[in-house]
This record gives sequence, structure tokens and C-alpha cells, in this order.
Amino acid sequence: MFNVPLLLTTVRLLISPFVLPILLIEFVPLHNALVNQLLTGLFVLLSMTDFLDGYLARKCKQETMLGKLLDPVADKCLIVSTAMSLLYLHKLFLYWPVLVIARDFFVMGLREVALSYGFSVPVIWGGKVKTAAQMVYLAVVLYTAHLETYGFIIQIGWWLGVISCGITLWTGGMYYHQFYKQYAKLQRSPQ
Repeated sequence: MFNVPLLLTTVRLLISPFVLPILLIEFVPLHNALVNQLLTGLFVLLSMTDFLDGYLARKCKQETMLGKLLDPVADKCLIVSTAMSLLYLHKLFLYWPVLVIARDFFVMGLREVALSYGFSVPVIWGGKVKTAAQMVYLAVVLYTAHLETYGFIIQIGWWLGVISCGITLWTGGMYYHQFYKQYAKLQRSPQ
């Protein structure tokens, strides 16, 4: 039952909420470029396990129900714990984590309602695009956290934040569309 993809997911799930926030809160305030690069490297490494675990699970035919359950939880732990740490350090605007968390609760709510009606809302391809956009944005914020001036790279980071918010909202809309199509079909079908 325990395999390499599941091990990668578990490592991401354990490090993201417990180790990463402590490292960020302790070391980002040092305003040291090398330290920020190392922290960014750790974040990128953890982010890459998101794509690697799924790839290996499919390629090696090691997909498990536990892996399917833990993978999105580990992704959310990585993104939310990093975002909340950066928010605490005043390196992130409040709107970003609020939007990300609200969208996730919205999608979870849609799935709960769908299950109560006897259907499910399938995972959409845009979800991976959303996760990747959020991870890229957080990596840029981490990488530039030591910079005090409003330079070109910080401006790129700001635009990445806007783009990742747009993708987050767009995928929330896509999930609602999936839900509504199935709900409307259910309402039209004879009882």
C-alpha cells in the first residue's frame, strides 16, 4: 500500500504545515538573498512533488485511494501555510490567501451538495493550472521577500498574483458550471 508517490505526498503533507512556516517566519525577516533563495528552493522542491507524485502513480500504476485523498490536502497545506506565513510577515496582501481559501471552501461545498443529490463534481484540468499558478506566485514572493524597493521583479510578482487570483476565480466558476450542469440535468429527469 505504501509506495514512492504516496511517500512524496506524505512528505509534502508533513513538511508544509509544520516545518515550512517555522522556517519562513524565522528566516525571511533576516532579509538575506541567499536565505530566501534556499527557502524558495525548498518551496519549489515541495511544489514539484505535487506533480511528481501524480506522474509516478500513473506511470507505475500505483494510484491508491489514500493518495487521491491526501494529494489535494497536501497541496492546500503547502499553499495555505506558505501564504499565511508570508501574510504574517507582511509580504503578501490579505486578498490573496482569503480568495484562495474561500474558493477552496466554495468548491468543497459544491461537492458536498452534489453528493447529497447523488452525483459528484469531477476534478477539472484547470485545477492543476490554478495550483501551478499559485505555486509560481508564492515562489516569486519568497524569492523577492528580501527586496525593499519596488523593482521590476516585484512588479512581475504583483502581476503573477493578479493572474493567479484570476485563474483561482475562473476555476471556481468552472466547478460551479460542472455542478450546475449536472444539477439541472437531475432536475429535468423524471423522478
